[in-house]
Amino acid sequence: YTSEDIRLEADSLSLSGELETRGGKLLSKGGGTIKQTRLTTHDVFAEEIEMTWQEFDPMNLTGQLGTITRGFSADIDGQTWTGFDLDINYTLPGKNDVDGSGIVIFTNGQEFPVEFTGNATTQRWNIKLLPVTIMLSKIRTLLSVAHYQLPESIRLTDGFIKLQGDVLVDDEITADILVSGQELGASLMESSARKVGFSFKSGFDRSPWADGPISIEAIALAGGVELAQLNAELELEDTERYGLRNLSAEVFDG
Repeated sequence: YTSEDIRLEADSLSLSGELETRGGKLLSKGGGTIKQTRLTTHDVFAEEIEMTWQEFDPMNLTGQLGTITRGFSADIDGQTWTGFDLDINYTLPGKNDVDGSGIVIFTNGQEFPVEFTGNATTQRWNIKLLPVTIMLSKIRTLLSVAHYQLPESIRLTDGFIKLQGDVLVDDEITADILVSGQELGASLMESSARKVGFSFKSGFDRSPWADGPISIEAIALAGGVELAQLNAELELEDTERYGLRNLSAEVFDG
């Protein structure tokens, strides 16, 4: 399929539906499966897409649709984004505009509810991440989707993280996210921390960044040194640079 702005390729297509004329319009409802689908204009690929539609006007490209993907990937700014699929319902009000909501389903089982608006021609999307709770044990695979590999020496154990925010997908991906953690536990080689809490303004602009308060009830460092009631302001500039401000802690029982 090719239009003025979009080229869509697929290995196989299986669709069934109904057509009727109403009020001078040709309307359709139905569903089907598209396999090995590629939106070549924007480097988007899915091994399989299940679609449903109703009140769809094929002449004006308006109506309501639902899409479930399997094996989804997209190349954005030279990076391949994969490791998740989409289960969304959306409305086409016209002029290639899209309004919708649904779930982003990650391969580790985590689900993110989202709402979005965008344009299929410009491929500019404004996505709102609705509040979600994530168990700490799933963070490693989620960070890998954002092209950040957490060092293997870091083990994440107890606790959970809550987040919500906004993501802009254009030529690049940028995000502004509020994220907080409670009752967290982690270890780095022979050092460990327990009952970690934080509240960050964070986001993504080529790499993750974050800024906000952090507290740790107890830290056991390699060599037998213990810290208690640590409080600080964390500033993560990118994946390579970070700092602690206003650091305070109890050490040697004092």
